[in-house]
Amino acid sequence: MAFWDLIFNKIEPEEGPSIRFGRFSDAYKDPAQYDSWDKSLLAYEQESYLESIRYFFEYLTDTHIQNAKWWEKDSKLYFELFQGSKKITGVADQNKLRGEARIAKGKELNVGLLRRLVEHNYALKYSRYALDEEQYISVVFDTFLLDGSPYKLYYALKEMSTQADKQDDLLVNEFDALEPINTGHVKHLPLKEKEIKFRFFKNEISKLFKSLKASKVSTPKFPEATGYMLLALCYKLDYLLAPEGTIMETFERINRQYLAKDQKNQIQKISKVKKEIDELDKIDEESFNQELYYTTSTFGISIPVNQQQIKDHILSELDKMDWFQKGKLKSFRLAIPSYIIGYALFNYAVPEPIKDLFHMYYRIIDNEYFIELGFTQNYLKEDHQLNIKTIKRSLKNVIKKYEKKYPNLKLDKDQINFHSLSTFSKSYLQLIAELDLTKMD
Repeated sequence: MAFWDLIFNKIEPEEGPSIRFGRFSDAYKDPAQYDSWDKSLLAYEQESYLESIRYFFEYLTDTHIQNAKWWEKDSKLYFELFQGSKKITGVADQNKLRGEARIAKGKELNVGLLRRLVEHNYALKYSRYALDEEQYISVVFDTFLLDGSPYKLYYALKEMSTQADKQDDLLVNEFDALEPINTGHVKHLPLKEKEIKFRFFKNEISKLFKSLKASKVSTPKFPEATGYMLLALCYKLDYLLAPEGTIMETFERINRQYLAKDQKNQIQKISKVKKEIDELDKIDEESFNQELYYTTSTFGISIPVNQQQIKDHILSELDKMDWFQKGKLKSFRLAIPSYIIGYALFNYAVPEPIKDLFHMYYRIIDNEYFIELGFTQNYLKEDHQLNIKTIKRSLKNVIKKYEKKYPNLKLDKDQINFHSLSTFSKSYLQLIAELDLTKMD
């Protein structure tokens, strides 16, 4: 950022180390990528299929993270994509495109493993699991370019890539006969960062169970209150730790099963979630560290949403804070805003200003964790009261960052109630719900 921007616009540089939070989303593309998408569609309609493929991979490529590359040789187009811990390779000619993502190598194969792969095949729409002569287990996709529209290519390569990235850790952990492959591009976290995250992980789980026990609230009588506490923790840990492998899958399973519209009642679901979290608490530090690493991805799994959808989500839950103000339920009150923000960051690709404001909420309520990681802004004073001046300055910076893209973006900081963390949380989310994110034409 230019020096004069710092002086006149008072936008402060990002403070702290370069640490990733939350889940990857491919919803935040630049105008050049969207232009390439339009060109890909046009070329496909004009039956210039290989040219359509070229523009398609320009659309997928994020030059900031180097997630993809492609090149041409002997009238063929070769490509490589990264999705988490997996590398996807492929080739296209004038007639056909084929992609492959190797998951693992089998030292020996058993019936249980092969049955699992066949079962997975039934759930796939575009791709399939395959086994080659060298005992490599892969996910493959192929199509004739005649019916390989950019839409089909996107959803097919996304399915293949996300399936390979998700299943490699799960299958290798479950079947001893498999060994991992193609993980050389994975970047492991510094040991100190892993230690801080493991300590935070254990402490937060311990605090949860202590809070539930101390509240003396009956789960059968108030299942919703317990549910908010459990889900708020899972979503927060997923965002702040950004784990991979079995820990990430556990959080996804909790989210999927708790919110499923099935025959199980809320009490049964809460019991299941408690058991899942209890199992997470048993993970030792060495196993935990193996699931913390940085990756590069091409496809996100979160659903893009707009401001109106975020507003509806916030307002549908926020008033429950008042109901939880009564008696024994008071200790559950802060679980509501944490759940609202965590659920959105876990399941949705939210607009960029909202994402920054949601991140800032975690930054405030878990201030000590961020300070320990090396961030310098202190959002709480020594007496653990809110640092109003710092919070207002950071809010101003967020608005300034996006004002060109969203010219109607305003946030009246005087509407925030700093009396307590509870009043702050509610008023903060009320302001976010009313933001105008109309883009500049």
